[in-house]
Amino acid sequence: MRRGVQIALGLVAVFAASEARAADADDYKKRLAILPIVQEGPHGAASLSAIFGAITAAAQSRAGLRVITYEEMFIASQEGLVDRVRDCGPDETCIAARLRRFNARFGMVVVIDFELNPPLLSITLLDTDASKKLGEQLGELATTDEAAIVERLEREARALLEGAGFSESGRLVVDVTPPTATLALKGGVAPDPGTASIFTLPPGDYVVHATAEGWDPGSTNALVKGGEETRVELALKEQVVWWKSPWLWGAAGVVVVGATTAALVVATRPNPCFCLKFRGEGCLVCE
Repeated sequence: MRRGVQIALGLVAVFAASEARAADADDYKKRLAILPIVQEGPHGAASLSAIFGAITAAAQSRAGLRVITYEEMFIASQEGLVDRVRDCGPDETCIAARLRRFNARFGMVVVIDFELNPPLLSITLLDTDASKKLGEQLGELATTDEAAIVERLEREARALLEGAGFSESGRLVVDVTPPTATLALKGGVAPDPGTASIFTLPPGDYVVHATAEGWDPGSTNALVKGGEETRVELALKEQVVWWKSPWLWGAAGVVVVGATTAALVVATRPNPCFCLKFRGEGCLVCE
């Protein structure tokens, strides 16, 4: 018996490990590393966090991408990732290999050189698996104002991602009654992790299905637009259980009261007479 339990536990552990590997593999396909590199100089300044925030704003709502957190990138930078990428120079294959070791499927490398006048900006989007460039933006910075630089970074990052086929997603919020209903889209797409009624989706038409115990299933259509929030309402109809119906108990009450009254009439007569009628005629037999 103990051996059977051990085998079962082993199978559970293997299954859990395979599920975790599948989840990790799926996550890897979406991971985007944002790597800001700033060459300090007298012709302007921009903080690494501001650059990271601008690129994140452009990428976080893209279908098929998950931005690696600033904390993860900061740790990697502390471990020498920036220096290793900088050592690659313009070699895209080298940069892709360094980012792939960081478990990044895609990489966006932002380089600003404030030693030059005017400063030079370079944004490169890489596919680390294919070791190729998906897009690049090069240009001079006409301003040294950090807010203006950040605005330009976000604008150009959006253009790069759109050009590479990463469309901007929209947000779908479903106001459902009852609130405990389970929501899903056609094809089994579930709500965003940690939510019960919010979906982040590529632009398009969707059908939302809702189910809840004690309620009839329902559905509604929704049109999701990129960069916008769409809100729809979906109210399910509560199921009526026959033995809980007030109409049923009302009718049953009439029957009970009528039967009780008849019984009282019979019981109070000294000589009860039971009248039998035939085809609407009078009593044929009374005894």
